[in-house]
Amino acid sequence: MRDVSVPAGRPVTRADLVPVVARERAAEFPRTIPFEHFHDGAWRPVTMGEVVRRVDEIASGLVASGVLPGDRVALMAATRLEWVLVDMAVWTAGAISVPVYPSSSAAQLQWILEDSAARVLVAEGDEHAAVVAAAEVPATCETVVYLDDGGLEYLEERGHDVDPQVLDDAIATLGPDTPASIVYTSGTTGLPKGCVLTHANLLAECHGLLDHPIGTVGRSGNKTLMFLPLAHVLARSVTYTMFLGGATTGFWADTSTLLPRLADFRPHMILGVPRVFEKVRDGIAAQARAKGRIQQEIFGRAEQVAIDASVARGGDGLGDAREP
Repeated sequence: MRDVSVPAGRPVTRADLVPVVARERAAEFPRTIPFEHFHDGAWRPVTMGEVVRRVDEIASGLVASGVLPGDRVALMAATRLEWVLVDMAVWTAGAISVPVYPSSSAAQLQWILEDSAARVLVAEGDEHAAVVAAAEVPATCETVVYLDDGGLEYLEERGHDVDPQVLDDAIATLGPDTPASIVYTSGTTGLPKGCVLTHANLLAECHGLLDHPIGTVGRSGNKTLMFLPLAHVLARSVTYTMFLGGATTGFWADTSTLLPRLADFRPHMILGVPRVFEKVRDGIAAQARAKGRIQQEIFGRAEQVAIDASVARGGDGLGDAREP
């Protein structure tokens, strides 16, 4: 196999690290909106000041739970605001996050907890509680909390007496070459294998996207709706690309109800895979058919216009998004 490498587009410094950027922006621009989440039937903005406050409180809870810089924290949950808050809190505690796919089996979870020696597991709800019960959780994993059962509130309360200087000192241990995450393979051909990603690795992806013409979508005032699993490095890196660029990311996990969320969130960009877009298209077509022949005809013609416009741009319709 031939190895190919190219120089980095721009160097990654400690000032570029996500927890460092978050704290600086919270101090300067606390009312900016990096995230939104769907709660009580409506999209709710989350300000930068609120993000950093909650991240620090969760990080303090992790520290109070025995997490030290360099320790691992496993995160098993669907795509939601809390996923990112915990991920950022792990870094704020100087630790390494270990994403676990929410669909993982008990055997897969057990192996990842053993192999990574995760000290804390943050899971989601009753379904994951059953998976954890079926697994033999190793002794190295001393704390298990569930997001749907007050897990973050528990951590926040537990860390109430942690001196803020402890977090400052923990962040100071981080650098571009410090491990940020251990991402495990799907394990389709054997036991999942952990790939260690440094902060520089993740930021190189984010900076590469922001420096590309397609990165203009990451500017302030633009929004994206994230529904792919954040345990996958693509969804995660795009989420932090939007964060660093100043855009807003909304979170939704249920692709079967994606269509109304696209309608009320109105994203400028969505990240997906072909099957998701096929389901969205089929859902719109079904609604058009249900409204009668005229609406069905309007949909058919509109779809053809979109196809023709894409072809006119050349090739697959991505146009200059492919240009460096």
